[in-house]
Amino acid sequence: MLLRNIFIIIFLLVIIIIYIIPFSIFDFGNKAKKWTRPKTCKYMMPSNITNSLNALNIKHTNDYNKADIIFPCGYNDINTEINGLPNVYNAKDYTNPKNVFIIDGADEFSAKNNLWTHILNYYGYEKAKELSPNTFILNNKDDLIRLEKEHNINNIYIMKKNIQRQEGLLITRDIDLIKKSQEYAVAQILLQNPYLINGLKINLRVYILVTCHKDTTNIYVFNNGFMYYTKQPFVKNSMETDNNITTGYVERKVYTENPLTHEDFKYYLDLTEGEHYHKNNTRSLNNAERQIKQDGFLLSQVVFNNIMILIRDVFMSFKGKICKSTSQIYKDNSYQIFGADVAISDKLQAQIIEINKGPDLDAKDERDKMVKTKLTNDMFELIGLREISNENGFINVLSI
Repeated sequence: MLLRNIFIIIFLLVIIIIYIIPFSIFDFGNKAKKWTRPKTCKYMMPSNITNSLNALNIKHTNDYNKADIIFPCGYNDINTEINGLPNVYNAKDYTNPKNVFIIDGADEFSAKNNLWTHILNYYGYEKAKELSPNTFILNNKDDLIRLEKEHNINNIYIMKKNIQRQEGLLITRDIDLIKKSQEYAVAQILLQNPYLINGLKINLRVYILVTCHKDTTNIYVFNNGFMYYTKQPFVKNSMETDNNITTGYVERKVYTENPLTHEDFKYYLDLTEGEHYHKNNTRSLNNAERQIKQDGFLLSQVVFNNIMILIRDVFMSFKGKICKSTSQIYKDNSYQIFGADVAISDKLQAQIIEINKGPDLDAKDERDKMVKTKLTNDMFELIGLREISNENGFINVLSI
């Protein structure tokens, strides 16, 4: 009887050690963590963010002093958001930095004129035109002179305001209109050699995570994202919006017959010529693709390596412009997810079109939800709020 009781006690202890204690420790650690954002904020948190916080048992508080994680109300005005954060530190004690979901200097590259300016100043004109479409800043007299000098009657320009999500755009050939415009920030040469899928021009939405702590800034690219398409087939030299401007808001049929995610696109790229991606989408190769395959390379590797190199080179030009030591959150751990729009040419070269500082992280359907949920969870892993896994999708492309 005594031996039987001892055996039962030992068995129960083993169960406690294996199953109960680890979860108790995990829960205890997360119960100690709290998140907050401005009380006056009228905007809802993205559902994927709140779902991840709930899964981690990280609770909301209105007390900034008790919060470990701080979210801004939004990203419209980065400096205003950062300056509006209360200083909850003893000036001599930064042993427990906050996790702040906004980085200093994001407007340095999300504003379209700043994006081009930093790339141009860092690399010079010829390299800048490789990384981005040739751009003219419309409140810059030198750029307006350059516009006249470089103008060709075949050039088509796209004028852009400093607002995001494919809004505030105008396509024109009229440089007099461009020079007189006061409401647009930049004019870019509209690319006439895009990569096409089923006749549609594409862009890729690439998710980027920037992390800052003191003098260390890291740039990560997520290994999945979304494809954007024009609403109508691309027509060279057309000035129609639907033939030129890509968007994620297209008929769902487009995403049934064509790749939705980057993973889908990789699969599409590596199909043999003549194979069917969908019954209404037969894979065809252009001359550049045939040559790359003949050289023994996978098209998917070439395209996405080019994108990684592009993001690395573009963000290198922001060195010293973001995560500055003068920022109020310099000693914190600060993070922000960006959505870069990347164009691919028919030769598989990548160019940056714009970088959005507040990409939509709410799920639109189940496939959309899968990508954005993993994006959010992997971000929380990377910054230490979840246990790191072997399948984290973020790839470090630059440390500056």
